[in-house]
Amino acid sequence: MLTILSIALGGASGALARYGAIQLTTRLAPGAAFPFATLGVNLAGCFALGALHAYASTSGALSPAWRAGLMTGFLGAFTTYSTFANESFLLFVEGRRALAVLDLALHLFGGLLCVALGHSIFARA
Repeated sequence: MLTILSIALGGASGALARYGAIQLTTRLAPGAAFPFATLGVNLAGCFALGALHAYASTSGALSPAWRAGLMTGFLGAFTTYSTFANESFLLFVEGRRALAVLDLALHLFGGLLCVALGHSIFARA
């Protein structure tokens, strides 16, 4: 029961954090043709997931409930893969193929790089 509550609270917090990050980015770059907000939360989430996974795996410091709350709940709600897929699709539909390919490449390869970076920084030797 504690794990389920942890995931629910983490999910609510992650969704609110994503909303705040998108609102902030929209204010900083109004009318931007490129979906910077979604890319930013996805890359930050990938980094955080890599870092948390490495830390939890090597230190044993996070209980299963905390791990589920942070990784499944918070980061699952914070990252926006479905939004990313829809935005990339819309860029294609709108004929902005170069931006669509750039968006896809940055999310996929940037996400992998950020997970690896998070692991490399927080993994214990």
